[in-house]
Amino acid sequence: MNRKKFFYGILEVNIFCLIVIVFFYTFAQTPVNLLTASPHPFIIIAAIIGLRYGNYMGIISATICSLYYGFVYQDQVGELVTLLGELQYYKYILAIYWGAIILGIFKDNYEVVTQRLNNRIIIMETGLEKLGRRYEESIAVNTDLKKQIIGAEHSILSLYEIASNLDSLDPESVFTDTMGILKRFIHASTVSIYTVDKKNPDLLRLKLRMGDIHGDDIRTIDILHSDGYRRIVKNGETLKWNDTSETSFPLMSAPIKHDDEVIAIINIEDMDFDVLSEYAFNLFKVIVEWVSKSIAQAIYVEQQLKEGKYLGDTNYLKFHEFESRLAQEVRRKEEFELDFLYLKYKLSDVSFEEIHDYMSMFLRSVDVFSFETRNNEIHILLPATPPSAFTMINERVLKSLDYKVTLVQS
Repeated sequence: MNRKKFFYGILEVNIFCLIVIVFFYTFAQTPVNLLTASPHPFIIIAAIIGLRYGNYMGIISATICSLYYGFVYQDQVGELVTLLGELQYYKYILAIYWGAIILGIFKDNYEVVTQRLNNRIIIMETGLEKLGRRYEESIAVNTDLKKQIIGAEHSILSLYEIASNLDSLDPESVFTDTMGILKRFIHASTVSIYTVDKKNPDLLRLKLRMGDIHGDDIRTIDILHSDGYRRIVKNGETLKWNDTSETSFPLMSAPIKHDDEVIAIINIEDMDFDVLSEYAFNLFKVIVEWVSKSIAQAIYVEQQLKEGKYLGDTNYLKFHEFESRLAQEVRRKEEFELDFLYLKYKLSDVSFEEIHDYMSMFLRSVDVFSFETRNNEIHILLPATPPSAFTMINERVLKSLDYKVTLVQS
């Protein structure tokens, strides 16, 4: 019992007893009637207090009522010795305790049963809440299963469609088609592809991104500062957002391999919450595995045909190949709103052979360049590069080539 209830209980029993004494001494013809009143008000007071506050407070109230009864007896009879010797008087004291204890025990038992029932209600409500959540999860799983490709009615056709979309001998086309596949079959809304820098394998360069940017616009990743990306590049692991402690890590990330070496990674940065499941993760791994195979096949064919794509032993793409590559970037711009920079420079007092090494040095591994013989122009394509970087890049090109070229178009 808390102090507040104890205080109120003591206060109430004293107030009621004083009211009874004042009433009998003021209005009764003979105050001695309070000793033999029936039903006795002190019995009623102790019983009510016991019923209100329980057995403990009932016993205390019975003791207080007995003291008031003894006070009245002392006042009327003049001594207390005979109080416990005459049944007609001490029976009231026994009745006071009896009434308080009986109703006090009843009150305590009632509270115990009530508390037990309340606990059961809480347990049942908690169980009902858990059951409701499991029901919602079951509904979500059921909906997810209905949307599944593998094992569904048209699964074979859907898987065939994925394989057909990746059946290209151009690596750039495979990368572009991968974005559309992830958007359609996994409902990914933001996807990014980073390639491993050939000059520095610890750096990842943004090659392609589809969807809105969440957080910082990261275009270069240093895997030495990221345990998750280091595991992907070095160990070839496929990870989910909860496989690392990095708060900025994407929802899913997987390596693209060629000859057992990671050459790029695919990130799903955002997707529909309803389909974020183990099934979606497994399908993501299947698609990335197919992408790796398609990329490997396309790279093999590209290597076999390298002499036909480049000018001699240089890194200059033949102009028609450059135009094909530029068309891919235009497509990515239209479909995924991915920016790129296309720069054209006129050569003056310098040959394209002389600036070849400079071009290869300051351009990224994802950038491509070509030489147009007819107009004596250098064409540079920088994928995944915002227009705001034009001034800096243009100045860097001019300075690296000792201002021996002139900007024609950007």
